[in-house]
Amino acid sequence: MKFVPYLIFLAVSLRAAVQIPAGTELSIRLMDKVASESTPAHTPIHAVVIAPVALRGKIVIPLGTPVTGEVAAAKAAADQIRATLQLVFNQIGTGASGGKLQAAVSGLDNARETVGNDGTITGIDGSETYSSRIDQGMEKLKGSDRFAALAGLIDTAKQ
Repeated sequence: MKFVPYLIFLAVSLRAAVQIPAGTELSIRLMDKVASESTPAHTPIHAVVIAPVALRGKIVIPLGTPVTGEVAAAKAAADQIRATLQLVFNQIGTGASGGKLQAAVSGLDNARETVGNDGTITGIDGSETYSSRIDQGMEKLKGSDRFAALAGLIDTAKQ
């Protein structure tokens, strides 16, 4: 499963100068490429906050704040088993302005993957990919006397 999300929503529990309520959603952009088939567990990951968080009218987590964590678990897809990926985040900010964080993925933007209650991202079935669906349609065309030539033309263009 290739995994390069644009947004990730996190449940936040930050212990720093300001107490952020548990369950606060934090929108971040993952800066590292991660993939269930090639990113091993305990690989460090980096992200940045893409929407400031306000508490009682004051911005407490500004835009661009770094967030770090690691890949907790990664399993590549196999036969009838979907790929899974679990990311955890444990640090927000840097230096004196940083703090500990206990966060897991709770949702994805622009993705067809799903997120479980424990933050595990589950990939789509291989038969659900756009490429697979095109291939299935091509096979139907190839089996047709009327459209076999069209299928051959599209197949050649696809390569």
